[in-house]
Amino acid sequence: MSVWQKLRKFLAECLWSSPEGTTKPTAEISLEELRKFLPTFLSHGSETAFLEEIQHFLGSGTSRPFYSLKLRHEPFIFQGDGLEGMLIVNLPDTSARPGGAMVLSNSCDIAPSNERLFSASLCYAPILSFPAYLTALRKTFTKDAVDNHERAVRRQSITQIFFLPQDGRLRNDAIVFLDRIISVANDTIDRRNLSERRIFTLSDFGAWLLTLKLSIHLCRIRDKVDRTAGVVA
Repeated sequence: MSVWQKLRKFLAECLWSSPEGTTKPTAEISLEELRKFLPTFLSHGSETAFLEEIQHFLGSGTSRPFYSLKLRHEPFIFQGDGLEGMLIVNLPDTSARPGGAMVLSNSCDIAPSNERLFSASLCYAPILSFPAYLTALRKTFTKDAVDNHERAVRRQSITQIFFLPQDGRLRNDAIVFLDRIISVANDTIDRRNLSERRIFTLSDFGAWLLTLKLSIHLCRIRDKVDRTAGVVA
C-alpha cells in the first residue's frame, strides 16, 4: 500500500468510522514513506518539521503549531489564509456583513500575476467561533452528543468542518464549514494592506491538511454510485 493510500485510509477511518468519528484510527507510516509525499520544494529544516507534524497528527489525531509567521507581510494571498473584512452572506438571506474568512482558492489561481482571458474569483468560507458554536449546540443536544462532536471536530474527523486552533491573532478556537463557500471578484481584494487584514497563514502542515480535507469533502471517488449502470449502492 502506498503512503498516499495509507494517508487516505487513515483519514477515511477518521471521517467514516462512525457518525462522529469516535473510533480512533491507526496508521503505520515510516519516515521514508512520508518523504515520498512531501512537497519537493521544502528545505531540509522545513521537511523535518513537516514530517514531525504529520507523524504527531497520525499518531494522536491532534496538531501542534498550525500557523506560520514568516509570510505575514508578503503582498500575496495564500490558500488557507484567514482574512478580516471579507463580505459574509448566508443565502437565501441576501444581507451582507464584513467578517473573518478563510481563503479556499489555490494560491496560484488568485495571484494577480496569473494573467488569463477571464476574470478570476476568490473563494472563501466564514470563520466561526468554536466556543459559540458549541454553546449553540448545547441548547438543543445532549452533553454527550456535543462532547463527542467537539472531540471529532478537534481531530479533523468531520468531512465538512476544518478546525482552527487558537493562536496569535486568532483569539479563540474556530471552525470553517467547507460547504459554505462564497466567492468574490479576485481584483476587488486590495493586496496593499494584507498584513493588517491577515489573521493567520497556515503552516506547511496546516496547508497540507486543508488540501486533504478539501479533497475528501469535494472529491470522494468512492461515492458508491455506478453512473454508467445507473446503480446506487
